[in-house]
Amino acid sequence: MYFPDLNPILKGLNTYYIKTDKLIEHFQGEIGTGVIYFKGPVTEGAVFFESDHYTKSFFKKNNKIIFGKDAFSLIMENCEKSNYEIYIYYLEPDEVYLWSEILMSVPANTGLSLNPKSFGGMVNGFSKNKETGYFVVSDSKKIYGIFFAYGDVAGYLVNGDIFLKDSKKYDEFLSEILKFISNHDTKTDIFKKTSLNPDMVKEVEKPKPVNAESAFPAEDSIKIMGEFIYIFDNFVSKNKKIKYDFLPMLKKKFIEHIDEYDFLDPFAAEFFYSNGKIKFSGVTDERTFVESIFKCIHELIIETSQLKDMEKLYRKWFDKNKIFAEKFKLKFD
Repeated sequence: MYFPDLNPILKGLNTYYIKTDKLIEHFQGEIGTGVIYFKGPVTEGAVFFESDHYTKSFFKKNNKIIFGKDAFSLIMENCEKSNYEIYIYYLEPDEVYLWSEILMSVPANTGLSLNPKSFGGMVNGFSKNKETGYFVVSDSKKIYGIFFAYGDVAGYLVNGDIFLKDSKKYDEFLSEILKFISNHDTKTDIFKKTSLNPDMVKEVEKPKPVNAESAFPAEDSIKIMGEFIYIFDNFVSKNKKIKYDFLPMLKKKFIEHIDEYDFLDPFAAEFFYSNGKIKFSGVTDERTFVESIFKCIHELIIETSQLKDMEKLYRKWFDKNKIFAEKFKLKFD
């Protein structure tokens, strides 16, 4: 976990000889706003507080992260029977809300081998889509990071030092990271804020590492699949017998498949289609990207009873992209 202050105002305490609830009450009165971080050998937790209440809490054990009231109860319970190191940080009132939101992020993708262009595109997508979370880029010797809160840059990480947003110019810092990626063998980890209710439990699966070749679909594949969508789009738009607008119908179909293909989620805004062109800022391998679009369009064709007509209209597309279609085993059943 990362906290927005290199130097805690107090560290070295241990829950073995401290009453945790009294400690929190003391610092609510002493500093007003902040966070107390509890670090154990296999578990960790944090309580964000203001002078008269706790704002948010979370507790992590292995791959399970618990938020809200249950997390606070688990912290209190575990502090009574286990030894935790305690770190206390002062935060400004607006920073308490900001960083408690960011630190509710969970791993989205880890171990990505990105080039500067790919990393820049993902960062821009984070900003455009109003995401909350952070990126961590590292090699064997150095770590960089950028923290976002609802699309706005909130802070920067350089090795163990965290700087708030006003302390570094974003463009200069981003250029520094891109240069670092270009000149070193780096890995990128991406964390996004969970959409869970704060009082629910989230079982976090360990994401599978993705290599550079498979992290993103090729630009040619994006273009080809944009043309694939457009054939049915154009057909629906001109067919008076189909009483549905194409884009709402497509979005509805995407929503049906977001458990399988989360990058199709319209609310994540990683996939955008218009007039035969796709803009994509998500992370997935090329086969999954192609498969997801083909599956959704194929299902729409079946559901609108247009398979016979569409087989004729798509013949030219299949002939033009024969090698591509064979590679990904695309065919109408």
